[in-house]
Amino acid sequence: MSSLPRKVGKRSRYSESFKRDAVRLSAEHSVKVAAEELGLSASMLSKWRKLYLTSAQSSSDKSRSYADLARENAKLKEENSMLEDINSVLKKTADILAQAGVQNNIK
Repeated sequence: MSSLPRKVGKRSRYSESFKRDAVRLSAEHSVKVAAEELGLSASMLSKWRKLYLTSAQSSSDKSRSYADLARENAKLKEENSMLEDINSVLKKTADILAQAGVQNNIK
């Protein structure tokens, strides 16, 4: 664990990194075992788990929206490529018609 608790009166204050490490440890073992190893109460560790796992779920919501954006971006790139191909064909067609003298008749 990175930061050990410091005593302030009767209560201990724990750093964010200590709390995150404790939650990570509790994911590898049970909450009870992790709490005993760290000298914490199981209820305190459970509260930290709820706090940090809820935060992690919010992060996964962001990554899901990122995945949606990535899919949309790929779709738009494909559509853009198709439109560039169509535009290229139209330009070539206009050049061919201009060389044939057809463009003078079109107004």
